[in-house]
Amino acid sequence: MKLSHALEALSSGAVLHLSLADKPTWKLNDGATEVTINSRAVQTMIKRGNIAGAGDSLFSDIPSQTWRHTRPKIAPQKKRALNWKTRREGLYVACASRLSGGQYFIRRRIEGYEIEFHAANSVSNVNVNRVYKLEDAKTLAELHHDKRKELILKYGDKRNVPREVWSQFRRELLAWQEALPKNSTLIVAVRAS
Repeated sequence: MKLSHALEALSSGAVLHLSLADKPTWKLNDGATEVTINSRAVQTMIKRGNIAGAGDSLFSDIPSQTWRHTRPKIAPQKKRALNWKTRREGLYVACASRLSGGQYFIRRRIEGYEIEFHAANSVSNVNVNRVYKLEDAKTLAELHHDKRKELILKYGDKRNVPREVWSQFRRELLAWQEALPKNSTLIVAVRAS
C-alpha cells in the first residue's frame, strides 16, 4: 500500500495497530479490511506529526499499540451523527442516537469550548474535553459519539462493555486532543462511559 493511501485511510477514520505477537507488525484497519504496513512507512507517517498513539503500550519502552490520525476528516457527503442546535449565545446542544443515548452540550467559556456528555438515565455529567475551536469541539463530540455507539453495538449493551475497553476509549480521546496544535487544546477531564 502506498504511503499516501495509508494516510488517506487514516484521515478517513482507519486505525493503525501494532501487533507484538511473533514480531512487531503494523496493520491498518478501516473496519472492513486489514492491510499490513511496513515499519519504515509507519515511522514516516508518525514523523509527519499527523498520527498519534493512544498511549496503550504494554511497557514503557515500546510504542503505543493503537494509532489514529490527529485530524480525522469528516467526509462532506457524510451526514454528521449529531445534529447541533444553538440554544442561546455560546450554547450548542445535540441529542445522541437512541442506541448511544444522552445529550451533548458545547458551552462557550473564556478559555474556549467545553464539551459535556450527559448519559441517558444517569445523573452524572461527563466533561469530555475543552478546546479552543468550535469545529474541534464538534468533531471531538462526533468521535466520542461514534466510538461509544460502536462499542455498544459490539458488546450489545453499554453495561457489557469491559472497563478496560472504556479505558482504551478514554486514552484514544486524550491522544486525539493532545495531538491538536498546542494553542487549540486545554484538557479538562475525559470519561467515556
